[in-house]
Amino acid sequence: MRRCSPLLTAVAAGLLAVSAGADLERGDRLMSQSRFREAASAYEAALLSAPASAEGHLRLARAHAADQQLDAALTAYHQADSLAGGHAPALTEAAALYARLD
Repeated sequence: MRRCSPLLTAVAAGLLAVSAGADLERGDRLMSQSRFREAASAYEAALLSAPASAEGHLRLARAHAADQQLDAALTAYHQADSLAGGHAPALTEAAALYARLD
């Protein structure tokens, strides 16, 4: 079985990072236009390229919360926190969302 060269691996990783960044920016634009469901889709696309991005999960959570998809928002907040270990914005926003549910 052939292994990829380190250069090819680095180029592929760079392309994934660029793709994730572009999707995050697109999601941010959509959020600013109150197109929350579309923003969530853009953030989900970013997370396909960078699944360990706590920031990506946080943005996804915010989009879901704005779209009143509260269970999905809580799941994404918890994922952001688990990836970052004590992610203060994720914890704070999840707590506020739980308070809304009571």
